[in-house]
Amino acid sequence: MKKIILSIAILFVTLAFPLSALAEETKVEPRTKDEVNVYLFWGNGCGYCEAAKEFFASIEDEYGDKFELVEYEVWYDKNNNELKETVIDYMNDDASGVPYIVIGEKTFGGYASDFNEDIIKAIEEEYESDERFDVIEKIESGDIEPSKNYDTLIVIGIFVVVIGGFGALIFFSRKQ
Repeated sequence: MKKIILSIAILFVTLAFPLSALAEETKVEPRTKDEVNVYLFWGNGCGYCEAAKEFFASIEDEYGDKFELVEYEVWYDKNNNELKETVIDYMNDDASGVPYIVIGEKTFGGYASDFNEDIIKAIEEEYESDERFDVIEKIESGDIEPSKNYDTLIVIGIFVVVIGGFGALIFFSRKQ
């Protein structure tokens, strides 16, 4: 019985330890010039994300002195996904997928070539603005609270209920 309890305790500790704590934290590099940071939250393997990246590459020659593309892969990087959720919450958006593009106070949920002119306009307006807004810089400076992610707590809660139920089953079956 002690071996079962020890095994359950080891399993609990293993599952409770958030693996995301081992991931590297992504930081935004400060602008090297006077460029506007354009944030692209994307998923590895997402076709629309690749199209958005190709679009930004295609305007680099003409508008590259006005913007810096900062990319965050969110499907395989939990920290980047949490950052995306914090930005979505702060921007009061109803976005759930990728790509998610942020330029100053303007956001684009998804990507289609129909957005190209609006994206360029947003870059130019933010570049010309005397009062630029950079949501990631605000998050990193502590002006914006990170989004609360309860995934780990939910998993731990489910695990505790399952183990508790299993323990109760063993306990009551031995009483008969």
